Amino acid sequence: MKKIVKKIKNFKYRIFFDENISENIFFKNYLDNISKTFVIITSKNIKEKISIKIFNLLQKINKKVLFIEIEDDETNKNLKTAEHIYKQMLENNFLKDTYIISIGGGVISDISGFVASTYMRGIGYIIIPTTYLAASDAAIGGKNSLDCDIGKNMIGTIYHPKAVFIDFDNFKFLKENEIKYGGSEIFKIALVNNKKLFKKILQSKDISKEILIESIKSKLKIIKKDQNDKNFRKILNFGHTIAHAIEKESNYKISHAKAVYLGIFIESYISYKKKLLSFKNYLKISTYLRDNDLLDNISTMNIDNLIIHISLDKKNVFENILLSLLKKIGKSVYNVRIDKKFIKNCLTRCLEVK
Repeated sequence: MKKIVKKIKNFKYRIFFDENISENIFFKNYLDNISKTFVIITSKNIKEKISIKIFNLLQKINKKVLFIEIEDDETNKNLKTAEHIYKQMLENNFLKDTYIISIGGGVISDISGFVASTYMRGIGYIIIPTTYLAASDAAIGGKNSLDCDIGKNMIGTIYHPKAVFIDFDNFKFLKENEIKYGGSEIFKIALVNNKKLFKKILQSKDISKEILIESIKSKLKIIKKDQNDKNFRKILNFGHTIAHAIEKESNYKISHAKAVYLGIFIESYISYKKKLLSFKNYLKISTYLRDNDLLDNISTMNIDNLIIHISLDKKNVFENILLSLLKKIGKSVYNVRIDKKFIKNCLTRCLEVK
């Protein structure tokens, strides 16, 4: 089993890669050694294809296992779902030595990490991402967020998994749209901090193992410099202020993966209009997005409502809207103050010329 190990302050980030990990002896021994009790949190749509194999493995090595299924949907990423999980764990007497195994996409990773960080003041957990988006984003970095009525990701913790296991076999079960939009976080990482990765993406028709692994390595380098999102790590917010507003305005009918591509398009335009990004580089980005048909649904957005959502974004400070923007492909800046009128003009232009 191949691995990436990155030391970040007082702990080591361990990410393992392989195929068919449920049959891997290293994975089996890893689970056997870390705990006697496990809670699998997963989504209903992948239970029979993926999660049941891990459940059967744990039973085979005589572990106490609780299997919790939830809908892998943004509308379930809330305190109600977390409380439902707490209740099941408490009623079944799962204590401080329990490990959570998160198996699913980004919603599952977020809920699992949040529950792990708060249950009995913190228990161990590992992540087995089953989408490209989760493998490149939610599984890496320790951000665990829940939504509330006011907005997306307003409640959360930073709490790192003990390990991440990426099973490339899991990606064969992805739906067409999960593949089409699954590279949005990888594309973002390339734009903010890895020009070579950007070139690889332009030359590739698919999300290869090489591209995924390179994006993870690049993200870990950023996190190493700023684990708790106080300064440099904020560059990873590029595209996300607009993306979160789009998700909220669509009542989460537009997925996070798709919304990030839309956010990248608009915030690249904002970067250009702020004279940070050259028109040539803006054109490279927008051309890629258009050529790959990644900007559908954008013209249906209500601009005034988007401005309201943007104004409530958790990254804002003292009522100032703060964006992370591009200076060029592979280099970015954070905490750029933007007024509402400027954003509204840019949104209007982007929705017109899509």
